Amino acid sequence: SLMRWATLGGQILFLLVPTVLIARLRPPGPRFFFRWRIPDYREIILVCIAVFALQQVLQVYLMVQDTIPLPGPVRQVVEEFKRLIEETYRLLVTAHSPGELGFVVLVAAVVPAVCEELLFRGVLQRSFEQGTNGLRAALITGVIFGAYHLSPFTIVPLAVLGMFFGFVLYRTGNILVSM
Repeated sequence: SLMRWATLGGQILFLLVPTVLIARLRPPGPRFFFRWRIPDYREIILVCIAVFALQQVLQVYLMVQDTIPLPGPVRQVVEEFKRLIEETYRLLVTAHSPGELGFVVLVAAVVPAVCEELLFRGVLQRSFEQGTNGLRAALITGVIFGAYHLSPFTIVPLAVLGMFFGFVLYRTGNILVSM
């Protein structure tokens, strides 16, 4: 429970608050950075289908990545690191009641989606769009999104997802769809 509260607080304090402050302090303001409107249901359905399909492809990538032979000592460190990450996620997402499940969904899905999308697709992508075209900004922001998560094992899949969400914002002009 403490880890969940720390995760929730960290997302809000270190991602959401600075992102909103930056958007408020930089002209022309939050509406410029946080492009949103009520999404069309077709956009949401298409993005959900695309994310599901993309996740399947990225799972294959991760399976292939796991077949890369590593020297013994390196493999032991990698396996221990993966085990610790898995254990941390298990602690974060295991729920024993409907109320706890609701809190887990809030902590592990809703708050990160809002905070990360406002930062990466809102402030960062919009800032890059001022110096380059929208598609290139989506690609750059996606790479930064992958690196931000600090996991050498998932940087490629997360960068691909980040690029996809950037492309969704680029095509729809709506940050809510990428959230």
